[in-house]
Amino acid sequence: MIKKNQDMKLLSFFLLLLIILLSSTQGVADPYPIDIRGYVYYGTYLVQPDKVIAHISEKEYGAILPYETQPTNELFGYYVFQNITANQGDLIIFDVTLSGIDYLNVGSLTININPIYSSVNLTVPFIVNKYDVNKDGVVDFQDAGLVWIHRSSQVPYETYYDMNDDGVVDFQDAGIVWIHRDM
Repeated sequence: MIKKNQDMKLLSFFLLLLIILLSSTQGVADPYPIDIRGYVYYGTYLVQPDKVIAHISEKEYGAILPYETQPTNELFGYYVFQNITANQGDLIIFDVTLSGIDYLNVGSLTININPIYSSVNLTVPFIVNKYDVNKDGVVDFQDAGLVWIHRSSQVPYETYYDMNDDGVVDFQDAGIVWIHRDM
């Protein structure tokens, strides 16, 4: 009787294991095509990207940028991925290139159901550059010039132009901005 009980327990265990294995393979679908589209923003500003890349598992897809072939206001900043192969549960990570600078992981999407398309707006965070004194997005001679004009010997001291925080705005501060200019 003990032998028969052990055999029954072993048989029950294998049947349970078989049921679990069969039920876990049900619902696993073949990869299906999905279209993803949206706009690219830099902070709150709509911008035209140089490129948009989607990473799924170990695959990489490049987006179509319709504005390059048909420059209209509606297509400015718009991107489209067509027929990306994805599985349910896949995580898609997006990278954006703006003005030659790569911004990694600016957005993501998890495939939860079998959608035909999905809309994802991507936002590159607006990074404040301390040396971009005139806030035009470029550190150049104009920024160094603004610091030079605001040197303490000519106007009252303003902390904003004191790049090295030494309590005085002078040639060193203008030089620091010049060293950090965009090349």
